[in-house]
Amino acid sequence: MKRVLSRWGRFVTTTLSRTLSHTSRLTGTMRQNKRRDRREVLLLESLKTVTAERDHLLVECDRLTQECDRLRQDAQEFEQYAEHADTENQRLRQDNQHLRQTQEFEQYADDENQRLRQDNEQLRQECDRLTSDYNDLQLQTLEQEEQLESLKALLTYYEAHLAHTPVPAPDPAPDPPALDLSAYSVALVGGHSNTRQGVIQTLSDSYGLKVKNCVEIPPFTEVSTSSSKVKAKISRCDLIVIITGYMGHGLTKIVQDLNSAGALAGEILMLDCRGKSGVVREIVNYFHEVLEGDRSPQGT
Repeated sequence: MKRVLSRWGRFVTTTLSRTLSHTSRLTGTMRQNKRRDRREVLLLESLKTVTAERDHLLVECDRLTQECDRLRQDAQEFEQYAEHADTENQRLRQDNQHLRQTQEFEQYADDENQRLRQDNEQLRQECDRLTSDYNDLQLQTLEQEEQLESLKALLTYYEAHLAHTPVPAPDPAPDPPALDLSAYSVALVGGHSNTRQGVIQTLSDSYGLKVKNCVEIPPFTEVSTSSSKVKAKISRCDLIVIITGYMGHGLTKIVQDLNSAGALAGEILMLDCRGKSGVVREIVNYFHEVLEGDRSPQGT
């Protein structure tokens, strides 16, 4: 029995030993296979990387080849440009030589232009002076024409009455009432600047009109204005004189619209005359009518 057990033990031991040996060899083989598989994977990845790098290098080589071709073409173009630049420089040197030869003429031209500019400025000043003189003469002519028309009318009147009516003994004419305009304000709308100033000066010196109570509204040709500005200046004036012969329709319409809207306290006097004497005469006649009771503006 012991012998049987001993044999069985040796058999089991031998079998286990062989099994372990085979298992160990199999495990080693599997490990070797795994290492080989990993090496193959690494080799495949390296091959892919090398292949991609090779493709990239081929593309880069093509690009560099094209760049070299372009640089060679640029070099040829630069050589052509250099030749053109040499030709242009030669032409510029010739032009500079010509310019140096004409420096005296250019200096003469500059001096002449400066002299012409000075002459032009003098002519402009002379033109302004002549224009001012012309305007003054035109106003004087207008005043003389108005005075002449008045004298003609007076002469016609006397000729008609003296030819058909015996001349009676002249009665002493009553003196006109003294005219004092110190309590009134007057607005002059339109007219030439010299006319307005002359009217204000005459009314102030001869009839006591206060200069501070005089308002001037120049025509649009002198100063641009608006309805609100005109209203602010003339709304409280006792008399608004519109010199229609020397102003545009726009300013007249502004005054008429303000009057229609009831924005003006004074009366409007439309005049066709443009000279100082005619305007003064009409204003004086208006205020004489006021004194006689035909009109009654509000005094300031």
